Amino acid sequence: MSDRKKDRYIIPFDDIGAERAKMPRIGRDEAVCSFTEVETGLTENLAQKEAQRCLACRRCLGCALCWAECDPQCIVFEQTSEPLELAADAVVVAPGALRKHEKIASKFGFQESMNIVTGLQFERILSENGPYEGQILRPHDGDIPRSIAFVLAVEPKDRGAAGAYHALLYGLKEAAAAQNRHKDMDVMFFIPAGYDFVAQFKELASKYAVGAEVVEGEIASIAQAPETAGVVVDCAGTKLEVDLTVLLGRLEIPDYLKELDRRLGLKLESTGFWESASPEPLETAVSGVSLAGFRFKD
Repeated sequence: MSDRKKDRYIIPFDDIGAERAKMPRIGRDEAVCSFTEVETGLTENLAQKEAQRCLACRRCLGCALCWAECDPQCIVFEQTSEPLELAADAVVVAPGALRKHEKIASKFGFQESMNIVTGLQFERILSENGPYEGQILRPHDGDIPRSIAFVLAVEPKDRGAAGAYHALLYGLKEAAAAQNRHKDMDVMFFIPAGYDFVAQFKELASKYAVGAEVVEGEIASIAQAPETAGVVVDCAGTKLEVDLTVLLGRLEIPDYLKELDRRLGLKLESTGFWESASPEPLETAVSGVSLAGFRFKD
């Protein structure tokens, strides 16, 4: 039995999947026959992964174990935020959005089929940093969808006209981006009956989404086709099968964007969201500042 004690007691976390990076070394034969440094150092990629693993604390408890274990003394608890000034010829503000944490009605089939996704999930599919590196693929089988249905998934009790219209514009922007990559991709929009902006949206859809079909009527159900990986949309008794369905729910703008708007002096006159169907950045009243994505309140 050894009486050797650990220098420090560190609580083990069993759920950390990555092990500590091992320092690369030259071989023994090379080491004994030369004055070459034995430890060759971490590569840039390996160092970044090790830093991410090392700093993966659940929550800071002020235990200072990280400081005690860090030989180079890189951790400074007294460090405070400092303003960073950068010179730029132009600024493009591209604010994001949050989907409201509300339940999607079961009739929309969300989470019952991998090929039924939300608008924000489809945005990740479009992103070059997303799961498919910018390629538009169906989650079920990885095929390129030839037809996409954008469905306004807002329950009657939540039918705020402005919020619903913004959700559709959000989907229209995504549809335009998808068609820009696949010219032969068919897109259609399903809008529940009762909104007074359908005619206005049809005009925008015909301009920015080639051949887009806009269907007005109540959604009875959305479900995966029994014999294929497609999705069947039952709207007002008419059933259509598409390769992928995108559910457009109500969106929220993060609070920090209001502060950004104030600091940039944009003073945007909008109801809170992106108000143009064009995917191109919009010029603002501030010289050199453009806006992409959503507009937000001042």
